[in-house]
Amino acid sequence: MPKDAPTFLRDAFESARKANQPIVLDFWADWCAPCLQLKKVTFHDPEVVKLLEKVQLVFVDLDEYPALGTAYGVESVPDVFLIDREGLIVDRLHNFVPPGEFLERLRRLLD
Repeated sequence: MPKDAPTFLRDAFESARKANQPIVLDFWADWCAPCLQLKKVTFHDPEVVKLLEKVQLVFVDLDEYPALGTAYGVESVPDVFLIDREGLIVDRLHNFVPPGEFLERLRRLLD
């Protein structure tokens, strides 16, 4: 996490550390069709919703926090980072993924 990260991100990482939870960090923008599809379809799937209760889910609007996107090397959205309990990025999604594929990746993150 960048030293000058916004408070909401520092708080999410701290909360995840205290709860021993991984983090799903989703860089998105409101003009991005695949981003909106990911939120509407994948993140609202009942099985995904259930598993997301076991992680810290953080949405970062790239238009609002471009420097944070730069710090993470985000070149396009959606860009979703799956970060393990030790704070290491273990997986990364660069586009819309359907619920089934996201579930597989989320399960690996939680194992």
